[in-house]
Amino acid sequence: MTGWTKCRRAWWTPGALIKQTITDFAEPLDTCVSSSPAASMLQKDDAWRLPETQFPVIDLALFQEEQIRQFARTWYRVTGPRQEWDELQAQEARRLADAVIEKPHLYELGQYPLLLTLMAQVHGRYGDLPETAADL
Repeated sequence: MTGWTKCRRAWWTPGALIKQTITDFAEPLDTCVSSSPAASMLQKDDAWRLPETQFPVIDLALFQEEQIRQFARTWYRVTGPRQEWDELQAQEARRLADAVIEKPHLYELGQYPLLLTLMAQVHGRYGDLPETAADL
């Protein structure tokens, strides 16, 4: 192996490349706030850590039961008329929230707003949620 290959491999690790790409992308901005669970998890690993002065990390609280119910009501109130579900939207919102809250594996996922959004899309399309997290 040549010296150039060793040097290139040391610098072009996936973490280094991604870090450099994110840093370069955000350079013209004053500050970027990382708020996703993945972002805060990555910031705890030194290999992935971005400069905290430019990328402060905040932790968002997970959705609780009432927030999941409110999300479901709002989701179906907004998407219902587009899908011509006007008379069924309250019932479907209740079914979605009940399914997420009653099944531990779905509740664990449904606490994250992005994952709850994906679950609402699946529920709206198929009328139900899969029995297992893997099927979801």
